[in-house]
Amino acid sequence: MILVFIQGCSYLDTEKIGRVLSTDYYELDTTPKDAERYQCDLNKQFFLKDINSEKQKKDKWIIFKNKEYRLIQTDPGIYENELITLVVDNLTANIKPKKPELEEFSFSNCNLATLK
Repeated sequence: MILVFIQGCSYLDTEKIGRVLSTDYYELDTTPKDAERYQCDLNKQFFLKDINSEKQKKDKWIIFKNKEYRLIQTDPGIYENELITLVVDNLTANIKPKKPELEEFSFSNCNLATLK
């Protein structure tokens, strides 16, 4: 029994365990891959990503901190779903909620930010 336990310990990654138990601070990069970041008023931000499909090439994913929604292009520079309307003009964007109770989706004066 002890032999099995000792052999099992040889497979542990002590470096990963050390990072978990450490009190050091590690910043995680939560930037979605291949997405554009928009920085808005009131220190809000969101990410915009193209949908990788031949049929929906013009549609986008809008990614918030804990939510992600599909947007359908209705006109050039205008993307919508049942909750919000996103208007993109060159390097700026604005998000307007379709219902007053969805005020959390109101983003104004959003500028395309450069990613590292």
